[in-house]
Amino acid sequence: MVGDKFMPLINELVSPRWLWFTFLLLASIVVFLAIMLSKCVAALANKTKLGGAFLGGFVLSLVTSLPELVSSLTASLIDNPNLSYNNVYGANALTGTMIAIIDILFIKKMLFGNISKQNKQIISILIIINTLTLISLLTNNGLVINLGPLSISGLYFALFVFYVYFVYVMYNNTEISEESNKSGLEHLSLKAVVTLFLLVAVSIIVISSILTNVVDLMSGEEGYNLGNSLAGALLLSICTALPETVSAFSLAKMGQGNMAIGGIVGSHLFNLTILFYGDLFYLENATFDNLINSSDYQGFMGLVLVNVVISLFLFVSSNRRVVKNKFIYLLPSVAIVVSYLIGWFMGLIC
Repeated sequence: MVGDKFMPLINELVSPRWLWFTFLLLASIVVFLAIMLSKCVAALANKTKLGGAFLGGFVLSLVTSLPELVSSLTASLIDNPNLSYNNVYGANALTGTMIAIIDILFIKKMLFGNISKQNKQIISILIIINTLTLISLLTNNGLVINLGPLSISGLYFALFVFYVYFVYVMYNNTEISEESNKSGLEHLSLKAVVTLFLLVAVSIIVISSILTNVVDLMSGEEGYNLGNSLAGALLLSICTALPETVSAFSLAKMGQGNMAIGGIVGSHLFNLTILFYGDLFYLENATFDNLINSSDYQGFMGLVLVNVVISLFLFVSSNRRVVKNKFIYLLPSVAIVVSYLIGWFMGLIC
């Protein structure tokens, strides 16, 4: 078990007073590696000529979500699956707010003015999943499927199956983009780029696993006794959400708003499927049932509510008619930022 191997070592090497320094150092390394990983994807895009929608909605979102994936799986391995839920929904709320802020910063480009049909579909799916999750919490019904020694959430299993199908359809209907992203790796061969991609990906897996254990220590009595809501929804989600934010900012700056948005909303969708993987690694019971019966239940419900509101405003931004007035255009993005801040001050996020 990855978590079982790292935890004793971290306990021995890192004293409580050094946990914050260790957290910041590891988070910085994750961001650096994720940026390098994004450059590799951009280089692969130029060399393989894959479509922009597929690259933004799947490839970019997948590689920038590696920290969430590894951190959430590690959370299940170290017997703290609730940290995974707070991490995923905390990261989604944060990155949803960040794309709204990026939209405000690059108002002249109007990022949502030319969003693809596939990205609109992803946002619609996010509304459905977030709403169903909220309903499951309100009714204390995790829609659990028992498969002998394994119990899984029916909601996230259905999402996983749909996600695989959706990616297949998106890949087969993708259009080759004529735009070229400057990755800084143009001088490397395709084989060299693939090799670098794999090395960086493995490094992210290792560092993210250690980082999750550090956050787990910070949440417990042996650390700072922060609790899962603060540790997962704030600390872990901030550092794992940085790759998506940095990538979206860079793409928006280049005027590729559709890919920037696709990277964020595609990441949201992939992150939610991570909760299904968590069930496979946590054998005691379905992780959703474990959450419902824990002290994190009320706090997590508020976090899901914030995600529902953010996804609704993203839907408004992406499905309205062309808006020429910049003030009116910005209203949904401003509403997203305000919603996040309200959630923060009301204690729904941390």
